[in-house]
Amino acid sequence: MKRILLLLICTATLGLVSCKKETIVQETSNKTIIFDINPSQWKLSNDGLSYDVSFNDIPELDDYGIKYEGTILSVSFPNYTIYKPLPYVFDVSSYHYSVYQGGITISIESSDLQATRPVQPTQSMKFKLVIVASNNVS
Repeated sequence: MKRILLLLICTATLGLVSCKKETIVQETSNKTIIFDINPSQWKLSNDGLSYDVSFNDIPELDDYGIKYEGTILSVSFPNYTIYKPLPYVFDVSSYHYSVYQGGITISIESSDLQATRPVQPTQSMKFKLVIVASNNVS
């Protein structure tokens, strides 16, 4: 009886010792797109109240992404060392964006109630679009 018990204990001990730990590394599914906008790309709207630029060729902004994922847009200028998330006000210019399937529109409006015409940028700006993956829990 003692031999059988000892044999079972030894077998269990060897079985537990032979287990190896596996580390599972999950790949991040967030996507980052960095692009520059030159001053000549900004177009004044028909009503004269905003400067806009649109990008209609971003396949990462698909139907699923619009419905369930998050989008964060940040701007970096004038020295490209710091990114500021939009919406953002710099001097009297208010920057904001709209996301739609396949693209994004970035707009500049005046935040000054006295002068409603926005100021057109005079230098290139770097934008960073981050698409944040998310699980729908509803």
